Amino acid sequence: MKILLPAVIFISSTLFVFSPHTASANESDCTQSECNEEIKQLTTFAKNGSPHAMAMLGVFYFHGEGVEQDYKKAAKWLQWANKKDSAQARYYLSLMYRQGLHFEQDIEKADWHLTRSSEGGFVFAIVDKGIEHYLAAQASSSSEEYVQAYQYFEQAAALNSIKASYLLAKMTELGIGSTANKAKARELYAKAASKNYRDSKSHLERLSDGIIHTTEIVQTGNKQDSKNEIIFPDSGIERIEVAGNKITMATHLKFIISDIQNQKIYNGNSGSRMMGQACDKWATPPCRSNVQKSDHELARERRAKSN
Repeated sequence: MKILLPAVIFISSTLFVFSPHTASANESDCTQSECNEEIKQLTTFAKNGSPHAMAMLGVFYFHGEGVEQDYKKAAKWLQWANKKDSAQARYYLSLMYRQGLHFEQDIEKADWHLTRSSEGGFVFAIVDKGIEHYLAAQASSSSEEYVQAYQYFEQAAALNSIKASYLLAKMTELGIGSTANKAKARELYAKAASKNYRDSKSHLERLSDGIIHTTEIVQTGNKQDSKNEIIFPDSGIERIEVAGNKITMATHLKFIISDIQNQKIYNGNSGSRMMGQACDKWATPPCRSNVQKSDHELARERRAKSN
């Protein structure tokens, strides 16, 4: 089954961890003029080897946020970041391979990158893996696939994905992939409702009134009424998840740059002059600062200190 997964942006800086809510794309407020200096700084960090900067540049070129949309440049930076184990980059590479953007369409590679991204803890990849298993369960009437879908949504909800909380609430209410639990469903709907996510408030009110409607999904054993299904939220307004009350992309980009600056590795003075490489754990060959000193060198340093 060919599954087109949603294209979304997830921004998670090294030191700043946000509790996400959904914002529409027009709230990103990151035009080329407004984010020009930040994009230049991000490019410098990427050229100096920052995997996070590489991944973010790839994302910006993928969506045309702050720069002109360019899939070739997106692919370049995402591939660099992929070499440094960026889960975010792997998610976007999975989208590009799946949709045949810049690369020739390759579902096998897309699935590989999606799985590696989810294993790396990238929340949108985890959500998409849940959707993948849920759709597979619908096609095969497999209770095991429903359980796996539930587990992925549960993992993503723990990482503050509101979309996952919403989908998990529906499955929990109806006992799909787990035992039905109305109290837990109410908690999950409440979490989504606190961020004004879709119709979560109406579901919360309905459960709070003790009125349970199960017309959306009717499941008997391992079989499911083909006329009813969970409708997965359209991703059209979910391209950006950020924190607080409407934080703009431009502002968040400044947080990212500040994080990278504070690492003091990718400022161009790290000891490596190779494009895309710095004296971090991915350096090949290792930079001198990353090489364990020999016993001879340690003895020489001790003698120098004693003198």
